[in-house]
Amino acid sequence: MPSPSSLFSAYASMTASIMLFRSMANDIIPYPIRNYLVSSLGYLFKPRSRLLTLVMEESNGMVRNQVYDASEVYLCTKISPDTERLKVSKTPREKHLTIRLEKGEKIFDLFEGVELKWRFVCAEAEKGNNPNDQVVGRAEKRSFELSFDKKYKGLVLGSYVPFVLEKAKAIRDQQRILKMYTLSTQGYMGMMWDSINLEHPATFETLAMDPKLKKDVMEDLDRFVKRKGFYKKVGKAWKRGYLLYGPPGTGKSSLVAAMANHLKFDVYDLQLVNIMADYDLRRLLLSTGNRSILVIEDIDCSIDLPDRRHAPDGRKQPEQHVQLTLSGLLNFIDGLWSSCGDERIIVFTTNHKDRLDPALLRPGRMDMHIHMSYCNPQGFKLLASNYLGIHGYHHLFGEIEGLLQDTEVSPAQVAEELMKSEDPDIALGGLVKLLKRKKLEGDGPVDKDGKTVGIREVKRQKVETKGKPVRMSRRKVWDSTNFEHPATFETLAMDPELKNAVMEDLNRFISRKEFYKKVGRAWKRGYLLYGPPGTSKSSLVAAMANYLKFDVYDLQLISIAVSIFQVGNSQQPADKPINLKKEVQLTLSGLLNFIDGLWSSCGDERIIIFTTNHKDRLDPALLRPGRMDMYIHMSYCNPQGFKLLASNYLGIHGYHHLFGEIEGLLQDTEVSPAQVAEELMMSEDPDVALSGLVKLLKWKKLEGDDANAFDIQDVKRQKAVVQFNPATDLPIKLLGNVNFAAWKAQLVMLLNGRQLIGHLDGSISAPPTAISRNRKEIPNPKYQIWFSQDQFIQQAMMASVDITTAPTVATAATAQKAWELLHSFYANMTEKKKSSELEIVIH
Repeated sequence: MPSPSSLFSAYASMTASIMLFRSMANDIIPYPIRNYLVSSLGYLFKPRSRLLTLVMEESNGMVRNQVYDASEVYLCTKISPDTERLKVSKTPREKHLTIRLEKGEKIFDLFEGVELKWRFVCAEAEKGNNPNDQVVGRAEKRSFELSFDKKYKGLVLGSYVPFVLEKAKAIRDQQRILKMYTLSTQGYMGMMWDSINLEHPATFETLAMDPKLKKDVMEDLDRFVKRKGFYKKVGKAWKRGYLLYGPPGTGKSSLVAAMANHLKFDVYDLQLVNIMADYDLRRLLLSTGNRSILVIEDIDCSIDLPDRRHAPDGRKQPEQHVQLTLSGLLNFIDGLWSSCGDERIIVFTTNHKDRLDPALLRPGRMDMHIHMSYCNPQGFKLLASNYLGIHGYHHLFGEIEGLLQDTEVSPAQVAEELMKSEDPDIALGGLVKLLKRKKLEGDGPVDKDGKTVGIREVKRQKVETKGKPVRMSRRKVWDSTNFEHPATFETLAMDPELKNAVMEDLNRFISRKEFYKKVGRAWKRGYLLYGPPGTSKSSLVAAMANYLKFDVYDLQLISIAVSIFQVGNSQQPADKPINLKKEVQLTLSGLLNFIDGLWSSCGDERIIIFTTNHKDRLDPALLRPGRMDMYIHMSYCNPQGFKLLASNYLGIHGYHHLFGEIEGLLQDTEVSPAQVAEELMMSEDPDVALSGLVKLLKWKKLEGDDANAFDIQDVKRQKAVVQFNPATDLPIKLLGNVNFAAWKAQLVMLLNGRQLIGHLDGSISAPPTAISRNRKEIPNPKYQIWFSQDQFIQQAMMASVDITTAPTVATAATAQKAWELLHSFYANMTEKKKSSELEIVIH
């Protein structure tokens, strides 16, 4: 047996030989060949594994790996109780927690009987060999490893991975935060889309519309999104058009929001009035995303498309000034440009379908026409269920359903009435009163002919009288200061019952967040404060802000543009082209959309307040429930308000010997709380201050009586009403376009001679029908004079035309209207005749 010393000598000799061989190999054999030999030997002697591992790295060069992103989303649904570590995060804009795997964690999945093992791997990123490389990479390299038996390679790559991709897409769609886009003027490219989260709570379950129609719409939407292959097979762009039409307040905007929430589609709100050229429309279309709804609201009031290629004098515009055309819009809807993008929906809304160009309505453009009607019994029952929790029978249902058959009331009006109380008996009782009142009085504005017209018609008439659309400057930024107004409800000199009603309404509003979400309404409320100057409208706003602890945003429309409620005096033609890079138009439709359209849902717990001294001058479209939900009349000072002011300003909490006289004077005098407060501030001595107030009230009463007398004398001094004898004053009888010029000349000369031509050209306009005196509405004598004179002129015109034309004059509301009808008809016929005669001469 060898000795230990000999064994040690042999080991030392062998080690030295190996080191010498290694040194010679490193010097003689190049590194790549040496590395290849080592790896080959390792492969030969390595035990064979039955597992195959797929590595899904976070990125592939500069592009993110879609398989990695899908795996990350998918594996969050496979977390088991055995998982030990998870990452949890949430951004301010996200509604739910985001859960991700921590590094090293493993997840086991089962697919068609095959077991698959996932592992999340984080490793330090490799540093580049180039010392001059200045690119700083991620601190760690992240990837997912998927291990499985090799024999299932085909199943995993062919079925499982595509399944993970599809499943992740469905999860993202379910968790997707919808966006609503509008046009912005910022940037070097002119008009561009800007977005905000779409949080409108409307769903098909909350919509008060006909159940069958609702089901048809949902089935149509579901059929559309599932038929990508079908659209490709038949050669059609994958898009669909819907026309929503019906009276105001019938839920058209809510239906758009319900469609977006049902499909998880973004919404693009396109205001055509801000687009002047076909090129801009095409560029905006290309910048919209797939899976989206493009909405054009109030298409009938947006622009007059057929006239946009002509200048104010009727001549064709130069080519460089060509504006948005009907042809361009049609091409955008279903022409070549409509195919630029997939899975898109186009929605038009209008209150008057009959006013739209038939070219817009054919199938392929507007594929489905959806009539949003007034509230019917089925819609009412759904509203009663959503708003009051009544799922069965109520003793007032029969009466309400009978009234709904004979009354035109919108779902918005019914909903507003149901929101006034949480007690079903009180709320339904109020609805019965509303329906009875509407049945007796009617519920529509009245035109000049005495006929009931829709709100949109009134709006159109007002817009037509205003001429030029107003302009809006570039986007402005809010600036703030501390709000320190001391007004509270305790200090407001207003009717106690009205004050309590306002406070109760505010309390009910802020405590019903979940209720608004349940019924599918934006959590906002509108108040209209109206009344004479000095009646504390601004103080009420401050009291509301202090009561609710809300910030106040003071929006001056005049700082954006000329106020839309004011008639502009610009001489620029209404259809003059506008450079969109410099100006954008502010429209009434845009304001209404901000109040209760899709944009009203952008934000929670908001109050919108309009103040005005003249409620009767506001467009009826602004006043309906859902826009202005509560009207608050701020009146002149009454005895209750005076006593509160006396308590606040003079510390009088009981009786004073001048109270009786003051209260009597207040009954017959129009004086604002501001004027009373100013007088009470003149002295700290109650006797002196109240005596001064007595003098003020007596002077006001005397001034009012004098003004009344002055008005009566002024009317008496006016010249007497001029009457006519048509046989002698208008001997030429209108027989049609053959003698219209001669008939027109005699009428103009007659009225010029009597100084009454203003009744035809509008320079002598109608005075108000009533005036206020001592808190009472009385007929205006000046209007009676004007109306009598206008009737005599109209009667003379009717007597001087033939029997076929007389009805046109007779049915006109005023002499001016009759004149315009005759002039537009016969003057155009005369021009056409001259044109035909000229054409014959040329030929």
